Amino acid sequence: MESKHKKKLSDSGTIRKFMSSEMTGAQGTPLWMAPELCESNERIAYTQAVDVYAFGIILWEFLETSRPYSRQSFRFSSELLDFVVDGGRPIISQKAPAEYIELMKKCWNQDALHRPRFDAICESVGRIALVQSMGGDEGEEKTKTGDSRDVATDRYSPLV
Repeated sequence: MESKHKKKLSDSGTIRKFMSSEMTGAQGTPLWMAPELCESNERIAYTQAVDVYAFGIILWEFLETSRPYSRQSFRFSSELLDFVVDGGRPIISQKAPAEYIELMKKCWNQDALHRPRFDAICESVGRIALVQSMGGDEGEEKTKTGDSRDVATDRYSPLV
């Protein structure tokens, strides 16, 4: 996050133009690869939900200060991909704040259509950071503001 509450997300590898709506399945970095990419060698529709999944894994790295799946043992990347397709995710130590764990789990939902949009993620992170800076928990803040909706559950619509 930048100062003045601006949030920035960047790609650490190649950048795909939003105009491109397809990508080759089973291509990418296995540790951050969404399940829908692991399942196919065919060209599949690309949506931002793939990036949301990767963000969830990056959030896990940030909270756990560890490499994804480092507490699990895979001999080959194909074993990791099968694990992810079957719903497996990195082990969570529960040392992170519960609100971030909940957001992380929403980001790596098995169903791409049930992952939050980035605007909802940014709003959630901002709310969590605000509540933590005030020394309270999210439940207390909802009562103070009267807003009990959970923006991280706003659903993602594919960009195709």
